[in-house]
Amino acid sequence: MDTSFAGLGTDAPASYLHIRQDYDARLTMDTVESGAGGGFDILNSTDGQSWRVAVSPGNLQVRDHTASLDKLLLNPGASGTG
Repeated sequence: MDTSFAGLGTDAPASYLHIRQDYDARLTMDTVESGAGGGFDILNSTDGQSWRVAVSPGNLQVRDHTASLDKLLLNPGASGTG
């Protein structure tokens, strides 16, 4: 197993990707295509559990891909209740 760790802002990374910043730490993923979204997947390859955090124009979604269910969907432009 590869145990190489990479660090941004740290000389002693504690995980495969460790980002350290003194204040307001963030990770920016920039999708440059107009109207496109972006996001990331979290996969537990041991048991197959899969999650996706995605952003598209006007939406933020957290989806349990294993169960095919949206666990959180924020659409600030929507009206009414669902």
